[in-house]
Amino acid sequence: MDALEVTERSQVGQMEVSETEKKVQEKLHDFIALNAMAKNAGIVCFGSSTFAKMNMLELAMDCGLNVPLYNRSIEGLTLEDSAEVLERVIIPLQPSKIFVNFGEEDSVEDVQEFVARYEWLLLNIHRTCKNCRIYIVAVRSDKSFADPLNKGLAELSQSTGCRFVDISFGSVFGSLRPYMRSFPIDFADAMLYKAS
Repeated sequence: MDALEVTERSQVGQMEVSETEKKVQEKLHDFIALNAMAKNAGIVCFGSSTFAKMNMLELAMDCGLNVPLYNRSIEGLTLEDSAEVLERVIIPLQPSKIFVNFGEEDSVEDVQEFVARYEWLLLNIHRTCKNCRIYIVAVRSDKSFADPLNKGLAELSQSTGCRFVDISFGSVFGSLRPYMRSFPIDFADAMLYKAS
């Protein structure tokens, strides 16, 4: 590979990064405007592409929620770039529950380092969102790092007082449904959740 080809690849990479950054900034602006109309103490989904593509209205209706559900996820957002979104969009909502899902867009070379950065994000949520229950949602990916990463995130959830939601099997909706409810489940619901 000659120097010209390396330079061209570098420039293409910079253009892609700036496109992603531009999309993140646009969504950030939109979410700040939406937060002006939002109510505090709701449920917030905060993550990357899996959550960004989910139909939250359908999920909320299916779960029979009696609290607002806000999706503040951005397609392509990485854990490294999540701090600004947390500070400007998530913290002002002061959620009662937050579902966090990062990893599918990140290039994870060192699982321990990634889990340490995830822990830092959780610490900031614990510190700034009082009385908030945090749920770490498993990474759904066919990348080789997904299994060790999910194992690390499950261990992290235990050490930080969070819950780990394993959605690597079955549907995302079916896996998240029991955690969304703000009222106790009855026997019939318990059997339904166990089956899905």
